Amino acid sequence: MPLFICDGCGCVENTATSDFWIQRREGLPDRRCSKCRTGKWHDRFPQRPYAGQKVIWPPRASITSSFQSRSMWIASASGIAACGGPR
Repeated sequence: MPLFICDGCGCVENTATSDFWIQRREGLPDRRCSKCRTGKWHDRFPQRPYAGQKVIWPPRASITSSFQSRSMWIASASGIAACGGPR
């Protein structure tokens, strides 16, 4: 199943455990993981930042920007949830 990088928090999400395809069909410019869209991670697998996995989103040209999101996500492990707000 295809993976994508969340434009909100930089974690890697599966298109089958999120509404990725609905977001695409609606023409939304960003793709958000289940936690960024609903406030709750699905727990089918652990929430982790992008670490070089093969992804279908974002397009190759913008993957470098997701490294900035990854750094932000890792820094958030010190007490602030990846998608904002205290744990």
